[in-house]
Amino acid sequence: AQNIGAAEVKGLELEVDSGNAGPVHAAFTGTWMHTEDRSDNATFQGQPLPGRPGYEITAKLDGGHGPWRLGYELTAMGDNTLDRHGREKIPERLLHGVWARWDLSGMDLPGVVLDARVENLTDDEQIYDLYGWPLPGRRFLLSLRMGG
Repeated sequence: AQNIGAAEVKGLELEVDSGNAGPVHAAFTGTWMHTEDRSDNATFQGQPLPGRPGYEITAKLDGGHGPWRLGYELTAMGDNTLDRHGREKIPERLLHGVWARWDLSGMDLPGVVLDARVENLTDDEQIYDLYGWPLPGRRFLLSLRMGG
């Protein structure tokens, strides 16, 4: 945590979702933010607040037929800094993910769903989270849900 004497934050959030009506589902969320350190310390005045990227956008598209569903997700995040001086930069990032879901309820297995997912599809190893920790490379996830 970093204490900041005063700050100005201006932002805009937008969320659009097609809902679950029909075979195709699309969703978009976006956050745009301008932050500025307004403390009395001249060294920090005008610097962006640490850990606050200027934008974050997520777009999702999925569709299917019967028990199958396929999806794609794109997340874009602007660069940000780790320190109040603005010297330790976290670069902007772009993450791609794909997934598939098979609902086995129609095979006399009510509530059983198999999910397969690939995150960070492009295996970009230069991607960091908001606090400077490197994100894992390409990840493969497989899950089996049972019940409710």
